[in-house]
Order: sequence, then structure tokens, then C-alpha cells
Amino acid sequence: MANYQKNIRCCDSLALYLQSAPDCIGEKRLLDINENDTRFLRVMKSYFEAKTQAANLKRRLEEARKSADSKIADFYDPRVNWAWAEEIARIHALKAEMNRLMVAAEAWANGEVFDVPPSNHMRDQTS
Repeated sequence: MANYQKNIRCCDSLALYLQSAPDCIGEKRLLDINENDTRFLRVMKSYFEAKTQAANLKRRLEEARKSADSKIADFYDPRVNWAWAEEIARIHALKAEMNRLMVAAEAWANGEVFDVPPSNHMRDQTS
């Protein structure tokens, strides 16, 4: 989990640097960044936030499963395990969000202009 948070801080630091860095020194351009690149940084930051939340939630779910001495298939079935159904659904939503963000990152890598609408899955309830 510490690595995910380092990645989030790295995305934040790079975004701040790119916003404050001069476009060029003398005649040489240091950075050639456009709005699409800035969106990519936001996408990656959101990806690592979702990954951190999913890891935290997975850890809590696994602790609960082990303490209940429950089988994996039974515990992670929200139709059977009503007590943890909301958290189980949330982890699936976070994984779907991570996939959505990776599709956007792939679009950026392919040179496509992309726009990623905000998601409602990014509320942090897993800390």
C-alpha cells in the first residue's frame, strides 16, 4: 500500500512541477506538455487512489473472512453474506473504476485525445 501512496504523491508532485515550471529556458523547450498529458496525470492519480482504496478494503474483508473462518466463495458472495454485501459490491466497483482508468491511460499512450468524466466510485470509505 505504501507504493500506491508514493505513486499518488509522484503524480501530484509531477503535476505541480509541470504547472509551475517555465515553458522554456532560452531557446530550448524543457517540457512539451499539453492538456491531454495533464488529463493523463489526473487519470493515473485517480487510478492509484482507487487501487489504494481497493487494497485497504480487500485487507479488511480478508481479516473479517479469516476471523469468521469462512470459505472464500461463501464470504465473497453478497447474496450469502449480507453483513459485508456493501463492501463486496464496493470492491467490484473500485476494480471496474481501475479498468476504466486504464482504458483512458491506454488511449493516452496511443496518442488519442481522451476525456474521462469523474466517477462516483472514488469516495474513500475504506481507511
